[in-house]
Amino acid sequence: MKRILIFCFTTLSFGAIAQPTIWGGAKMKLLQGDTSFMATAGAFKAWLGLSGGGTVSSVSVVTANGLAGSVANATTTPAITLTTTVTGVLKGNGTAISAATAGTDYSAGTSALGTGILKSTTGTGALTIAVAGDFPTLNQNTTGSAATLTTPRAIYGNNFDGSASLTQIIASTFGGTGNGFTKFSGAASTEKTYTLPNANATILTDNAAVTAAQGGTGQTSYTTGDLLQASAGTTLSKLAAVATGNVLISGGVGTVSSWGKVGLTTHVSGTLPVANGGTNLTSVGSDVTLLGSNGSANIYYTLARTNNSAAIGWTRSSSTLNFNLPDADASFPGIVSTGTQTMAGNKTWTGTHTNTGLITGNGGVRGVATASLAAINSSGVSDSDWRAITTTSTLDQADNFVTVNTLSANITINLPDCNSTRDGWMYTIYKAGSDTFAFILDPNSAQTFSDGASTKSVYSQGNGASCKCNGGAGTWFYYPTR
Repeated sequence: MKRILIFCFTTLSFGAIAQPTIWGGAKMKLLQGDTSFMATAGAFKAWLGLSGGGTVSSVSVVTANGLAGSVANATTTPAITLTTTVTGVLKGNGTAISAATAGTDYSAGTSALGTGILKSTTGTGALTIAVAGDFPTLNQNTTGSAATLTTPRAIYGNNFDGSASLTQIIASTFGGTGNGFTKFSGAASTEKTYTLPNANATILTDNAAVTAAQGGTGQTSYTTGDLLQASAGTTLSKLAAVATGNVLISGGVGTVSSWGKVGLTTHVSGTLPVANGGTNLTSVGSDVTLLGSNGSANIYYTLARTNNSAAIGWTRSSSTLNFNLPDADASFPGIVSTGTQTMAGNKTWTGTHTNTGLITGNGGVRGVATASLAAINSSGVSDSDWRAITTTSTLDQADNFVTVNTLSANITINLPDCNSTRDGWMYTIYKAGSDTFAFILDPNSAQTFSDGASTKSVYSQGNGASCKCNGGAGTWFYYPTR
């Protein structure tokens, strides 16, 4: 593996202060693949001594495997020309090149053959023109007569010997109708099944109206709005519709019904009860009252308002209907007042808000930037928690800045699952111990860093890294720090 190390040295001049020289014990920060560490200039110098080199003095071509060649400018800029001694079609066996054999490796052409049907010779694959002997002889039976059958046969009860067409009627015993004037139609593409009764019966058709005795109506036409009613023991008659707004009124047992108006004085008696869709009341309530129920009867209620610490709703006190609208708190929705209140549930506020007290919460704070405002603007010092570790650990929502103190062996820092819920989560890890061991950053399960690396290793005191979750891709961005 080739290692590419890039160093940037910047010379700064500050008056007459002399610039220090690089010495063997000077430390440099190195990145090697997915690992960052500190090393001395002396170690880097020793590593450079491992490199080597060389030159090519002459080029030649070896004659082998059917190939030969020549080289021009063999010691400067070689130009190689390849040749072969093989004549004909070339074939290779994975090692050398040789001439292919006609009839074994390929079939020869047919330009020299005559016109006819080609055949291939087994074993050689040679193509020739087929002759009559290459085709089988077919056996044919030419006995019998084209005019009549040697042995007559009966077709659906009618004899047939081929001397004349069959014109007889197929009897019902053979699946026919036994009637030359019967015809069925209807099935157009696939087979259809028509089920008939297993008894002698007359099939009802559109030739005549089906009577009431047969389960029909005896009617052949209607006017929109007609109703059918029995006008006799075996007769159905039409009752024509009349003017809009009329209702059907019974004429009594044994008498036909008719259309008419409902007489509220003759057809209705008493106060319409609740069971019949009425109110069971005979008068209206006083002004600004509400018709309701006390659970057993309808009643007119006087309206009032209460503000008890309970749910918003209606309560009844005798004939007064109270609407309860409390102050809002964590248990009940209500009115926002100037007193101390505990709210619950999701809230959306718009516009500019000024808060003079401490804002705390266990669900996090998310700021959304606009064209003129940052997502979060801290006008003063910012505070965040930190955690010190010396053993293999797993980071979670309680971590922010992590220091790795003195280690006695390499440890692994496991990152949580990077998903849509944790999109944007960021950890900062700092190597505080002066030991020579590393902390190894390992994404969750099969997840990787954005550059495809499965882990990142950080050595040396003062080194560190920041990791930020890309929830949409399920990867962690890695930022080495110093």
